[in-house]
This record gives sequence, structure tokens and C-alpha cells, in this order.
Amino acid sequence: MKVLYVCPFAHYSGHHPHVSKVEPEYLQKAGIDVTLLTFSGIINNAEVNVKHVQVLKGHDKLQGIFKKIRLKTLPRWVIMFTETIFTLRKAIQMQRKDNYDVLHWRDGEPFIFLSHLLSLPYRNINWFVSLTAAIVFKPKLTKLDIIRRPFVVLYTAFLYFMVNNSIWKLLYKLSAKRNNHFYAPQNSLAEKAYKGYLNGIFKDKVECIELGIGDHIQVPDKELSRKRLGLPLNKFILLSFGAPNAGKDMDTMFKAISQSDAYLVHGGTHTFSLGSSPIELAQRYNLNGRAKIFNYFISEEEKPYFFGATDAIVLSYNKSFASTSSMMWEAARYKLPVISSNANSLGKDVARYNLGLLFEAQDSISLRDAVKKYQRLTPNEIESFKIGCEKFVRDYSDTKWAEKCIKVYKRLLNEQ
Repeated sequence: MKVLYVCPFAHYSGHHPHVSKVEPEYLQKAGIDVTLLTFSGIINNAEVNVKHVQVLKGHDKLQGIFKKIRLKTLPRWVIMFTETIFTLRKAIQMQRKDNYDVLHWRDGEPFIFLSHLLSLPYRNINWFVSLTAAIVFKPKLTKLDIIRRPFVVLYTAFLYFMVNNSIWKLLYKLSAKRNNHFYAPQNSLAEKAYKGYLNGIFKDKVECIELGIGDHIQVPDKELSRKRLGLPLNKFILLSFGAPNAGKDMDTMFKAISQSDAYLVHGGTHTFSLGSSPIELAQRYNLNGRAKIFNYFISEEEKPYFFGATDAIVLSYNKSFASTSSMMWEAARYKLPVISSNANSLGKDVARYNLGLLFEAQDSISLRDAVKKYQRLTPNEIESFKIGCEKFVRDYSDTKWAEKCIKVYKRLLNEQ
């Protein structure tokens, strides 16, 4: 079976570069003939162990133009839309030329309609589209959001009210007669929402497929890791990792840390983010000397030192966050206990697998108390969290993820 794995945003920070590297490799490990298609490669020029095609490979001037515009928030949305169009168009061309059985599009939001629109002139194209929950939950925005993060307000309003508009219904109905689409949200809450999307227009084509995860990684020694990152050797250190996004409640985390004696290390760039700036938050809450911000994309080679150096990772998300936190998967892989907000599927999974402690979402006092409680835990109690991580990795292995995807691929082929 030939699969073209399509990721238009692998050159951005966040989860895109990681999954565009590991998921095609999961599929190849399962026996699939897989090719990765990106718009302009993977951030930091990371290499993958599968065939890799780039839309803009060799077009240095164009890449430079896109890169400059990408740094500005408002123009970036136009650029991302353009990048998605070019990448999906290239995917369809490759499918027609090389007879790929399935086009696996990673992260179909927010431009979920584009695969339907661009493939409408053709027949028998099979689309497997993975989804978060970016367009199916009405945003809950406060006055403070409007003041501090106006671009987030504009962006989330566009996602919800434009992409959920019934104007797309006719397109989807026409497309369904010519090509096959299957949608794979990453948790049951998002699955339920997508089954009801536009009055259930996709309901028979939606099924939850949780993220997969590779084997445990042996982290470097804590002292070695702290020396490598220039962190204090004798402090209780918490980790904040990944690009800030609109769903992450960074403000609550920094406020809680300011009310405790914990030290915070953040790894991940704010460059392409709509979330709060860790650098600004550290200054706002006067964490000088008790926080270190690594404001750049953390490579896979450097990542183990962040997980090895810290005592626990904080997963702080808004109450309305209904997507899947890929950081929970990463924490389990590194056997690093979590201190997590309790909202939605995130809180349920942490509790079910005993991955760490929970706090009330968007409540800095609750998080502060959870941090203090964690500091009082015995070594046996912390070890029980690591055992929970081991079970989590077994249940959500890369092998099981690939098997679920292949089952869907076969279903799409049988529907032709």
C-alpha cells in the first residue's frame, strides 16, 4: 500500500515538525510504502527516514519571501492558507502520477474544506484527515483576552464562525460523490463534536484515533542535564515545554510559580505562536532568578536534557481546551510525571493512568497548591506516576496507532 503523508506546516514550531518526522516512520515500520510531503521541509532542516518531497525545494527566493511574511501575525494566516493550497495541490498531482492509495493529511484544520475543493475535479481520491478540535468548539474569550491577545480573538472567531458556516455543505455533498474522506480526531470529545459538525454531514466518516508514541527514551542523568542547560543543581524544577498556543494557559502557570519556591524552565519558541510570551510572563511575575526561558525550537537531540533535568512537567490549559495535549504523550515517553489542569479529556487521562497531580484549570492558587503537594510526595508515590507512564505508552504505542490507520486506509479503498 502506498501512502502520501501530507504536512503543510512542518516548518513551523509546535507539534507539526515532530509528528511529520515520527508518524511516517511509524507507518513505514508497519510495512507501508510511505512518502512525506511538506511545503518547505521540516524546521531546523530535520531529516526523516522515509522518502521526502518538498513543494518549494530549490526555490530559494520564494522560500525567503515566505519566511519574511511568516514572521508577521496577520499576514501569516494568509501565508498558511497559501501553503496549504500549494501542498494539497502537489499531493493531488503526486497521487494522479504515482497512484498513491491514500493521502494522509496531518492536521486538516483550519482549512478543512480545501481537500474537498481542490480534489473536486477528480475521482476516487482517498483522504485520511487527522484533526484536533480547533473548529468545533465555540471559543470562550474574556475581556482580558481582547486586551492582551486581540489577534487570538480574531483568529478563533474566524475559525469558529467562518469554517463552521453552512455555506460549505454543498461542497461537501458534491465532493462525497466523487472522492472519499475520513476524519480522525484525537480524542472522544472531539470525535463527538465532529460527528455533529454542520448537522452531522461527516458523522459516518469520523472515528477517534489517539496519538501514537514510540518506546520510552532513557533520559540523561539529572545533574548532567542541568549542567548542560545551565540550571541550578539543588532546586525543584518544573518544565513547561512546546510552543505556546491559544489553548495553553501560560498566565496561570507563571502566576502560580511566582507564589511558590519552584524554579521554572520553558523550552519552545514563541515566534509563530498566538499564545502568551513566556519571556513577558517571566518579567510580569518577577521570576528573575527563578525561571529560564529557551525561546527557540528544541530539537529532538536536545529534548531529552529538558525532560532529564526537571522534576515534573506542567500541563496548564484553558477550561475550554478540548484538543489533545501532545505533551502528555511526550511526558509519558520520558517517564516524567505531570501536574495538569483537570479540564476535559486531558484531566481524565491523567487521572485514569495516574500520570501525576491535577489542579483546577485556570486557577493559579490550585496550581500553586498542587506544586507544593508534589514537593511533599514520597519517592514511592512519584515512582507510581512513572509506572502509570509505562502503561500509557503500552496502550498508545506507535504500533497500535499505525494499525488503526491502516484499517482506515483499507476501508477507504474498499469504498471506491
